[in-house]
Amino acid sequence: MHKHKKLFLLSSAIFAILSSIIAYNLYMSNNPSTQNPQQAYKKQIIPWSYKKLGITKIWKFTRGKNVKIAILDSGIDLNHPDLKSANIIKTINFIEPNKPASDETGHGTFIAGIIAAQNNNFGIVGIAPDAEIFILKILNKKLEGKVDLRCTCS
Repeated sequence: MHKHKKLFLLSSAIFAILSSIIAYNLYMSNNPSTQNPQQAYKKQIIPWSYKKLGITKIWKFTRGKNVKIAILDSGIDLNHPDLKSANIIKTINFIEPNKPASDETGHGTFIAGIIAAQNNNFGIVGIAPDAEIFILKILNKKLEGKVDLRCTCS
């Protein structure tokens, strides 16, 4: 498949999955005893939306290798089981530049998981698990950030 067509398909898939992010939440348990992700995901799942959006078909051609994705959000939990072996190239903390880009809310980690969670028999598989990921922490623990900072980063 032509390189640009692969990138277009992957870009379309990323847009589609992020546009329908609620689909991921359908797998979260509403049982308070399983709100911890380690308890909720004893085995790996492929969200039902992947088939509907054509993600599983795209995986026959690409899983995001050589695709660079910047995630501008609340940081990342680099110890999350689905992201430990993800291809995280660089993390930058724009909120507190001298500190790691740790995620205090879980939102940035959630988004990183949708994109790059590894095929590791746990949690989910990201839509582009082989992509190169750049984490730019631009949101604080209240999920607030300056608009000019977001514009500068993008």
